[in-house]
Amino acid sequence: MKLSVIGLRNISRNKRRSILSGFAIAIVAMVITFMFSMENGMMSDLKNNVFKLMLGHFRIRNSQYDANEQLNPLEYTISNAGKLDTLLINDENIRAVAPRIPFPNVIYGSPTLSQKDIKDMPEFISQLKDSNEPLPAFLRENLPGPGKRALEGLSGDGSFDKQKLVTLMDALNRVLTFKVIYSPERFAGITLPDEVKKYAVEDVRFENRISYNRELLDSAMAGLVKPNLRGGKLIPVMGVGCDFVREKSFYELDKALIDGELPAMNAQAREVVLPAGLADQLNLTVGDKLTLTVSTPGGLNAATFRIKGIVRLAISTYNTKFFFIPLDTAQNFLKMDDRVIEMLVMTKNLDKLAPTITSVSGKIQDAGFTGLTVKSWEEIDNFAFYIQYADVAYAFIALFFFLLGTTVIINTTMMVIYERMREIGTVSAMGMTGSEIVRMFFLESFFISVIASFIGVVIGFIVVLILNHTGINFTEYMNQLDFPMAPIIYPSINPLLLVFIFVYSVSVASFASFIPSRRAAKIEPVKALRAI
Repeated sequence: MKLSVIGLRNISRNKRRSILSGFAIAIVAMVITFMFSMENGMMSDLKNNVFKLMLGHFRIRNSQYDANEQLNPLEYTISNAGKLDTLLINDENIRAVAPRIPFPNVIYGSPTLSQKDIKDMPEFISQLKDSNEPLPAFLRENLPGPGKRALEGLSGDGSFDKQKLVTLMDALNRVLTFKVIYSPERFAGITLPDEVKKYAVEDVRFENRISYNRELLDSAMAGLVKPNLRGGKLIPVMGVGCDFVREKSFYELDKALIDGELPAMNAQAREVVLPAGLADQLNLTVGDKLTLTVSTPGGLNAATFRIKGIVRLAISTYNTKFFFIPLDTAQNFLKMDDRVIEMLVMTKNLDKLAPTITSVSGKIQDAGFTGLTVKSWEEIDNFAFYIQYADVAYAFIALFFFLLGTTVIINTTMMVIYERMREIGTVSAMGMTGSEIVRMFFLESFFISVIASFIGVVIGFIVVLILNHTGINFTEYMNQLDFPMAPIIYPSINPLLLVFIFVYSVSVASFASFIPSRRAAKIEPVKALRAI
């Protein structure tokens, strides 16, 4: 009888043993498949974010800007950006170009109180009409005639007339109050009105400036009125002026939209796209307005923008600190004319990055551009180091599970054979030679490992396919990390790697049978039959 047939029969002869042995091999194959898919997904996401959102394959900047990058000096720009843009687009080795203007600024709130600023309109009106709080009472007493009449005509149950509400909002915007920072030592003899004293704080100075009532409404009706971010609530952020159409070849903001839409090029429209984290922090939504203040080379400039869309970005730090406006709007706002801060470039073949950069650098100089630096992503900051470090770290973790899985397979296979000494003694007594015993166990292990490895790899591949669609959410653990990796990881795997895992699992399980079977084959039949 052929040894292969005997090997197959041995599998079914003791099904429990065969199933347990195969189960261990299948689990190992599945875990290794999953770990390598996670490593591949993490590295793909890291490189994708670095290339598309941050650096491109290479980046062009004014050399002086690079030298003073920490200060974000807006005076060091790429002049005649349109000409350079055309030169790059026409290069046969370049796939896409994205001109950008990153600029630091702070967000101010508007003192104007609009309907959208009220979270619960019936409750807000009810407090204005009936609350015993000093501030609402003070406001009611000082409303202009139209505002008082509008307030009298509004109902707190939500059935108010819209036009009367508009009149009331307008009246509230025109109510002025004195904001006092109170110093008891210097103004001990001054008696402040109760409605003012409530909002005075001890300090060494006294301000008698006129401000909109909106500031006091924030304090008195914190649960009903959206904060206007004035005073100490200024929020530093980083703006990015970009061409949203061109950005589709880089970071696809249109796919990241969760509300509204991306603004079109229109310098006068003054529209902005906020990330979801920043929008939540400011308690703003599509249609709301916010005021940006920026220091330009010509001095301070401020403008009010309307929120056109909200996106959810992959990187947590970008999702709370960055916002986007059209490139022409940024140029108008920053008084840059046809200038940009940087150009990100994607090549058609990343393997030919070095010769492409050399060629582009030569063309830039020949076109008359001076003072520009062309750097590959590997030369910028420490991103190349981070990626290489992450690649080694992830590979080490995957290798650890790989070796652990190998140990499990070898241990399982050897134990199965060592427990079968009686069987070895029987077939040896019946005349089977040592080499035939070794081949019989090898074939048995081979058949079990082929079936088990195939099942493990297939199940692992199915799990990876599902997770590649749904992702694994690490938001809770990565929100505080300033690292260019998305909190949701989408595992992926190369089909060739699946073949390797399958072949490796089969090979380890099969050849692991040689050691115990060769040793057992040398034992005399009588001793083997006595084995327990």
